[in-house]
Amino acid sequence: AACLGRAPVPTVAHAAGDVAVVPPGRSCFPSFSWSFFISLATEHEYEHIGESAGISDHDHDLVAELNRRLDAVWRYDQYVSNAEWRDELRQFWMDAKATDEQASSRLRHLICQEVRNGCF
Repeated sequence: AACLGRAPVPTVAHAAGDVAVVPPGRSCFPSFSWSFFISLATEHEYEHIGESAGISDHDHDLVAELNRRLDAVWRYDQYVSNAEWRDELRQFWMDAKATDEQASSRLRHLICQEVRNGCF
């Protein structure tokens, strides 16, 4: 049937030897769930994460957060520019930039403390 341009009709073999035709749009596996396979793949993909660590979790968190804040600060000038004549929006982005600049400075200070204390 496939060589005539028609897809073969899916069937399901039952334990008793019966063969049932599966209606179009239905799965051959009524309880089949892609999330089960995705879950298995994800579990396998991440099963060894955390076995090795270059630094302690709290130091990694400081560095990751500093990176996130610095990336945001880098974008804020463009956000301010995009807001053009919208004064309230421009002020929001300028305030957000000042907040993240202050947090970045504090994070750098905390990282320096961790290094001085030999914890890094």
